[in-house]
Amino acid sequence: MAIRRSRRKQTVSFDQRLRQAATAAREAATQLPAGQERDALMKKARQAETAASINQLLSSPALHRSTSASAEPARLSSQRKPLGLS
Repeated sequence: MAIRRSRRKQTVSFDQRLRQAATAAREAATQLPAGQERDALMKKARQAETAASINQLLSSPALHRSTSASAEPARLSSQRKPLGLS
């Protein structure tokens, strides 16, 4: 029998959690002197901000405009000739 993983209901959105993590890492980095630990926290802040931006982009309504547009590339790819067999 498989071990069940405990699930947790999130009350704060993923985007908000990422932005909070970025803010917390940036604030913690300002308390440290220049060095590897501070650089690691600044990198973590940038990564969280980038992840939030990507998440926002991927969940935008413009990306999910129509389902017929996503089928178009598949139809075109089936019409291509294999390389070297022209």
